[in-house]
Amino acid sequence: MKSGLSNFAALQTATVTTAKYLQIDQRKGTIEPGKEADLILLDKNPLEDIRNTRAIHGIFKGKNWYDEKTIWQMLEDAKSLGK
Repeated sequence: MKSGLSNFAALQTATVTTAKYLQIDQRKGTIEPGKEADLILLDKNPLEDIRNTRAIHGIFKGKNWYDEKTIWQMLEDAKSLGK
C-alpha cells in the first residue's frame, strides 16, 4: 500500500473513478446491463494482493476472447515492432 490506497480503492480508482472523471460513466466504469465492458479475468484475487492484477488468465475485449498465450504472443509481437 505504498500509494496509501487500499487494494479496493486502487481498483476503484482505475475503473469507476476514472470513468466519472472522463465523463463516460454512463457507458463504462462498472459492469451492468447496457454498458460497454472490456474485462480482465484474473487467476488470483487483487483484493488480497494488488500484484495479483498481473495474474491474467485472459481478456475479453469487445466480443473477442484472448487467452494468456495469445496475450503473451501479442506482447512479443509488439516488442519486435519497436526494434
